[in-house]
Amino acid sequence: MIIYELADAYRAMGLTVLELAGWQDRGHSPGPITPRGGGWHHTGDNIGLRSVFNPDGTDIRPDVPQPRANVFLPRTGPDVIMVAAGVAYHFGKGSRTALRLAWNGQVSAVTPDAVVANYPDDNDETAPGNASMIGHEVENLGDGQPLTPRQLWTIPRVAAAECLLWSWTPGHHMHHRQYTRRKPDMQWRGDLWAMTADAIRQYQEGDTMSAQDAAEGIQEWATERHDKDAATLREMLDQWPALRAQLGQVSTGVASQAGKLMALDTRLEAVQQDLRALLAAQNPGDAQ
Repeated sequence: MIIYELADAYRAMGLTVLELAGWQDRGHSPGPITPRGGGWHHTGDNIGLRSVFNPDGTDIRPDVPQPRANVFLPRTGPDVIMVAAGVAYHFGKGSRTALRLAWNGQVSAVTPDAVVANYPDDNDETAPGNASMIGHEVENLGDGQPLTPRQLWTIPRVAAAECLLWSWTPGHHMHHRQYTRRKPDMQWRGDLWAMTADAIRQYQEGDTMSAQDAAEGIQEWATERHDKDAATLREMLDQWPALRAQLGQVSTGVASQAGKLMALDTRLEAVQQDLRALLAAQNPGDAQ
């Protein structure tokens, strides 16, 4: 099945990949899934792989049996860990209406969270989210904890690899919060879709390794400084697309205002000259 090619597709994007033993045969289904979209989550903890699958001991969440992800993105270590090729319990009750957006490649940064969209079919127990969406769990507390620079670099390249492998567009990816009002993940609100499109372009232009080198440079810079500095850098990276758009608007506005101010200055100078002429006519001895 084509999902077995996913590990190599990630590697082709420059990602480091760990394939857990037995991942191709693991899942809550008798065989591998054929995903129609990608679902994104944060783990809500910083306990590593055990959050979604514990190969060495008891499952920490018997209420939602493992595996709870197909793919795991840790804070440290390999970029991607292959967990399960079969159904993972990550995208349970939710809206079929929202699912269709992902299946049809219609999700974007402006697609509202389910709590805002108020889907009438939200919380549908029969919605096939687990069976149709490949589950990505990103290790993150979800309480405002910034993603690591490496995770910010990895996320769009994971999505891009899947788009290239399965002939998807970035719009086939959606956050859990866009699928059901029950969940707030991912807490990160960077423009996944624009970043994924850019990663696809870089790959097609053969620029993957230079992007990787740049990301590693950012990571090294961040780890050499205080966590606050690293958090600031990550926030800047997240917000840059929006800031760039705002800067363009401000620049246009400033240029427009500058033109108006120059015109006003010319008018004021003319008025000043008229006033001086009038003053000279009325009081010849006071003329300057």
